[in-house]
Amino acid sequence: MEFLSPIVLFAGTLAGNTLGSVVGGGSFIVQPIALAMGLTMHQAVALDVTTSALASATGLMMLQKHGCIPSLTVIGPAIVAAALGAWIGSLIMSAMPAAALAWVFAIAALAAAFLAGNSSLKRTNAHRPVVLTFAGLAVGCYMGISGAGAAIFAVALFSKFGGLSNVGALASLKILYLTAESVAGSSYALNGFLDWRALIPMAIASALAGWSGAALAIRMGDVRVGKLFRAAAIVFAVAMVWNLAR
Repeated sequence: MEFLSPIVLFAGTLAGNTLGSVVGGGSFIVQPIALAMGLTMHQAVALDVTTSALASATGLMMLQKHGCIPSLTVIGPAIVAAALGAWIGSLIMSAMPAAALAWVFAIAALAAAFLAGNSSLKRTNAHRPVVLTFAGLAVGCYMGISGAGAAIFAVALFSKFGGLSNVGALASLKILYLTAESVAGSSYALNGFLDWRALIPMAIASALAGWSGAALAIRMGDVRVGKLFRAAAIVFAVAMVWNLAR
């Protein structure tokens, strides 16, 4: 890596994961910057997912401080399912060609935009642990494969079908993130995908971004967070389709 690369990676990761801590989609900023700094597609995904675990941890500290985390009896099974899904997803990613990862991003962005923006899908008011468990498995698997836009996809699932508020879904997601990202990161390290020179500045930036992003989400409130999720889902879906169509 060049001399300025750690500075660029720090700034890009800070911006991307601050956004990601509020509405998701930070990977759409972090991964392209990592690629521009000379890292491979597999290294960019691995570093993004692994360092995002720190953003999840610091974000959880802030959300716990304000009592925003749902009961573990509700989301506990989803956490276990996310860990299993992340390990499966990381193995799939290791075997996938780089070109296929772009299609995974696009499909996930379109699905998230549909779920978040479809007003005909009324949100349930009752917690559904079984639904949350399958959602956790799906989110963990997707995070292991790429992680890009997983927050938008997951919050749409958790709030529409799992009975959680938008901020509660975001808090639950951070627990799933911390679990899945830690598992996936271990797999990436074992498979040699982590560039340790890039890891340090990205890890520091992620820790700062998680704390500040969670504080911003709490300040915004549930209604504005929900609107921002819907807008972000549509923007990311259009951006990914446009990128593939070029």
